[in-house]
Amino acid sequence: MGKILIPETVLAYTAGIIDGEGWIGICKTYAKGRKTLGKIYPHRMFQISVSNSIESMIDYLHINFGGVKTFGHRPNRKPYYRWTITSRSAEDFLRMIYPYLVAKRDQAEISFRFRETFRKRNQWSRTVPPEDLAVREECYKSLRDLKRAA
Repeated sequence: MGKILIPETVLAYTAGIIDGEGWIGICKTYAKGRKTLGKIYPHRMFQISVSNSIESMIDYLHINFGGVKTFGHRPNRKPYYRWTITSRSAEDFLRMIYPYLVAKRDQAEISFRFRETFRKRNQWSRTVPPEDLAVREECYKSLRDLKRAA
C-alpha cells in the first residue's frame, strides 16, 4: 500500500503548530524489568507533543496524524488537551513536516540522529551496542541543552 499524500498546505500549517506550540524531545524512563546485574538502565523514547486549551487543535492533529489525545488540568488553570506521538510514528510525522519547520529545525535534526540508532540494531536482539547508547545519550543531552539555551 502506498503512502497517503497530504497537501503541502496541511503540512506547512502543522509545522507551524509544532514550531509554536509543540515539544520535540527524548524522554528518559526507567521501565520495570530492565534490570541487568542489579542495575536499572534508562530507556529513551522519542516523542512529540502539543498541549493546548483549544481542543479542536488537538483533534486536528489526532485525526490527521494519529497518536494519542489526552485531557488534563492543573489547579487554578484552564483544562488542557495534549496530543502525543512517539517513536517510529513520531519520526515519520516529523519527516513529513520537516521542510516547513523553522524554529524547531535543529531539534528535528537531533531527533533524526537519535532515531537512526534504532534502525541499525537487529530487531530480535534486546542488547543495544554501547556506541548506540552513547549516541542516544548525546542526543538526549543536546536536545536538553538546546532547549535551555532558547
